[in-house]
Amino acid sequence: MDPLLGWRLWRVRDGVLVSWGVRHEWQPGINQAVCLGSRHCAASPGEGCSCGFWALHSPLRCIRYARDTITDRNSALGLVRAWGQVALHGTEGFRAEYASPVCLFSDWLWDLPRPPREGLRRQGWWQRVQRSLTLTDAPLAPAGARPSLLRRTADAYAVPLLSFSDALGSGFLTEQGVGGRAVAELQGRIGGGRDTGAAA
Repeated sequence: MDPLLGWRLWRVRDGVLVSWGVRHEWQPGINQAVCLGSRHCAASPGEGCSCGFWALHSPLRCIRYARDTITDRNSALGLVRAWGQVALHGTEGFRAEYASPVCLFSDWLWDLPRPPREGLRRQGWWQRVQRSLTLTDAPLAPAGARPSLLRRTADAYAVPLLSFSDALGSGFLTEQGVGGRAVAELQGRIGGGRDTGAAA
């Protein structure tokens, strides 16, 4: 299988990218997944387990997840390239054995318009009520130190730090292999951008 490209979130701690779900520090370059769950899978991603490096196909789904569940000022969204043993999760995303950061984005996710909710009509009335009552306060606007922290982190991982606008306008996303659907999602959220994207 050719390497996959996916969107994911990290916590940024002293210039280090840390996974959201478990306490795992990403290394610059190639990272190999190890099962940290109770199953202790011999190889990751394991069947019937959640181990492996997660990534999503949709930037909007990633942004929505951040805004619904994360209130960490020092968070970062980025792209990863993944390969090796891969567990596909339908249209949502995948878990992979190997992954490497491709870039980080400088945008503060709470400044963007709220992404639309998918599948709300398919949920029962009680799930819709619960969803509407679940309010997550946006984190305070990042302190002035956040840009320099992201720059230091991007330098440590030898990846570019870009705004969404710059990534769209320069054609960076298409050059990396981001599909047209993901490019269109970002264009629809932030407007503008010259990147026409590749085939979805």
